[in-house]
Amino acid sequence: MSLGAPYGWQFDIFRNFVIQYAVLGVFLGIISLFLRSWLLAVPLFMISFFSIYQMYSVYSDPWVLSPPQTQSPNLTVVQFNKKFASKEWGVIENWMKTEAQHIDIMFIHESGSHTLYMLQKYKEYFPYQFPPRHEQRFNDISILSRFPFKAEEIPSLNIDGDMPGVKVTFQRPDMQQAVHLYSIHAQSALSHARHKERLEDLLIMKQAINADKSPYKIFLGDWNTTPYSPVFQRLLDDTGMKYNDYSWFPKVTWNYYFYLPFLKIPIDHMIYTPQIQQISKEVGPSLGSDHHMLIAKFHIPES
Repeated sequence: MSLGAPYGWQFDIFRNFVIQYAVLGVFLGIISLFLRSWLLAVPLFMISFFSIYQMYSVYSDPWVLSPPQTQSPNLTVVQFNKKFASKEWGVIENWMKTEAQHIDIMFIHESGSHTLYMLQKYKEYFPYQFPPRHEQRFNDISILSRFPFKAEEIPSLNIDGDMPGVKVTFQRPDMQQAVHLYSIHAQSALSHARHKERLEDLLIMKQAINADKSPYKIFLGDWNTTPYSPVFQRLLDDTGMKYNDYSWFPKVTWNYYFYLPFLKIPIDHMIYTPQIQQISKEVGPSLGSDHHMLIAKFHIPES
């Protein structure tokens, strides 16, 4: 069914579980061998092989498990879906106390009015925030930074403007060039209408990215799709941006409550232009959310 992903939203949902197909193929294939069911074991192992191949082939450097360490990082970015219902402020503040000094800029999705109000209390860790006041709610995105930045809304194609994106111009004092960061929390495609809305939201972001002449661009967010979907692949092809995990197992971020990594799927992402070097990308804590945060380090060239 997942092979029909290019032809319908119903099939695209099945494409998200390539990791699970790979693991189950091996597990059930071994059981079939013990049961001496050779005709079943062979296709199961084939499913697992092709699923593993697909997991790695989506990377811009498919078979490279660690990036060349030719540069030191000068930009650390965090992508985090906090979850509207989460009220784990003690856990969040403790994390900020210990980690904020290592983070340059942080994008938080599912930030309701209460979240924006609470984040104002953490200005000692992140003195620069967007929106500047909690009553100026901007969709569900808030941005925290240790350095000044400029943020602007990218309006949605949808009539109700339900899912606008954001463009951030950011430059640390020791960076010679500014980097443009784009972010959106895309719709979960659990119906034809939502699938269409997600395509429209990603289209408007793609148009904004392609119109931006800066060579240093990063696109991040909770896109509610995995790298194995044709939606993700078209986004990479149309923007010319790169995607890498640099690890033998994908950086899975959802759902936190499925404790074992092979039960989770990667729906939070960061992609970047070829002029930028990604130094590392790691899965961080959940801090009471159903998402793990994603933490990436980049090197932005001096010229």
